[in-house]
Amino acid sequence: VVVLDEIQMLGDQLRGWAWTRALLGVAAREVHVAGDSAVLPVLRVLVAECGDELQVRRYRRLSPLVVQSEALGSMAAVAGGDCLVAFSRRSLHGLRREVARRAGREACLVYGALPPEARRQQAALFNRPPTQSATGNSGSDCSTYTSDSGSSSSSSCSSSSSSDGGNSTASAAMGPRPRSLPARQQRRNGPYEPTEYGEHGAWVTSSSSAGEREPSRSRSGSPGSEMHRSGCGSGCGSGSSSPSVNSHVLCASDAIGMGLNLNIRRVIFTSLHKYDGTAVRPLQPSEIRQIAGRAGRFASSHPAGYVTTLRARDLPALHRALALPPEPITRACLLPSSEALAAYAALHPDRHLATSLLTFAATAKLGEAYVYGNYDGMYGIASALRELDGALSAEELMLFCTAPADMDDAAVSSALLHFALSYCREGRVGPEGISDRSLPPTAPTTEAELKRLEELHRVYDLYVWLCYRLPYAFTGREEAEASRAACGGLIEEGLERLAAAPSSAEFGRRNHNYHHYNAEEGEEDKDGDGEP
Repeated sequence: VVVLDEIQMLGDQLRGWAWTRALLGVAAREVHVAGDSAVLPVLRVLVAECGDELQVRRYRRLSPLVVQSEALGSMAAVAGGDCLVAFSRRSLHGLRREVARRAGREACLVYGALPPEARRQQAALFNRPPTQSATGNSGSDCSTYTSDSGSSSSSSCSSSSSSDGGNSTASAAMGPRPRSLPARQQRRNGPYEPTEYGEHGAWVTSSSSAGEREPSRSRSGSPGSEMHRSGCGSGCGSGSSSPSVNSHVLCASDAIGMGLNLNIRRVIFTSLHKYDGTAVRPLQPSEIRQIAGRAGRFASSHPAGYVTTLRARDLPALHRALALPPEPITRACLLPSSEALAAYAALHPDRHLATSLLTFAATAKLGEAYVYGNYDGMYGIASALRELDGALSAEELMLFCTAPADMDDAAVSSALLHFALSYCREGRVGPEGISDRSLPPTAPTTEAELKRLEELHRVYDLYVWLCYRLPYAFTGREEAEASRAACGGLIEEGLERLAAAPSSAEFGRRNHNYHHYNAEEGEEDKDGDGEP
């Protein structure tokens, strides 16, 4: 039995090919897939092409998600369990300082440029229950529409019944789940059909009414449950007095959308725009749903999740995005294997590999249910390695082209070119050739020093990746893994040091709108964040 989570990702231009390849190529008697029901149109087609049987089971989100009717307004209103979302490394570090300066709270950091170990360490710190009761205030009035059993979702599987539709058990770091209050039926508003939301349930909407109780978590119900109106007053979304509720704040990018179990009470968007590597653009509704859905997960300490924005002017766009039904996914992303591309390139030795990649994509014929994926990363590396065409075989060149290297990341792209040239000229790249930077003896004390360590960690990652694929040439795997672990430890210690450092009042005065400038006025994130 194989389980594939977040199956809606197969429609993603950058990474969808991996889900499509896994779904179509895995050798299993049963394949259980979980995710957004928007993927059902293409999933039905793919399963039918394979001659398999598709069974669909629909599940409900087991805790309500409340879209608040007021924006946060001020950093001073940040409470324990809040997650401030921004989309550049610089913005996130700035938010962390502002939370400490204006709200007097410690903030944890999660973003793509951090090593996985550091992200897990920061997540565990955020999830850790405080020794004393956490308090906070949000100052927001809100209400929600939800069914007795929460929100509906779908989970699909081929050749069997599906797994739990994404409501996975949280990590031990979350602590025990508190007992829910019994659901209280409010007055009926007549039939109300919820809008299915992007990951595992239905979105609940908010109104401006106040003075009602916070929505409670219900554990039972049926898809046909009538909708009841519940809400909360000025204390809506404020910190709980339960000892299992965390007191830390999280500053995070969209890296929290997948892969981490986080005890988030409320998601606060500091911006609804992001720089995607090409231009500043509005977030897609699916991206907003994915991030907002992190709040109040069933296995967390919070009976309900909340979502709002930092600034009032962004709130209408948030409400519109969460009210929209998800767009059906009608095509799965597909890319050829590196072996197939290398074989094609070998048939045309007079061409550069980069040209072969372009030609293959332009002439490939796909069925109506498929779309050719984004191969800009491979093409960028192939273009940078043009001078090695002929010196390396097509298979060797393709291996370097599929390496985990972003050519917009100066440190990693430089290391990749160095490794490829050394491999071509000498046939060996030992541990002494990994980097001209050495590990510092102590943890970083500034953000610039932390950034350099993050870059060095990515270089070690790249070298270890090559060690596993060309072990006879890249011979320093053990040394590189040890240095990578030491580097990760320094990064974790540096994050703790920076969190304990006194915040700068001058920074707050000069940069109170740093997230607005970075995300919405077009400043490129050149910090090597690597965020999607």
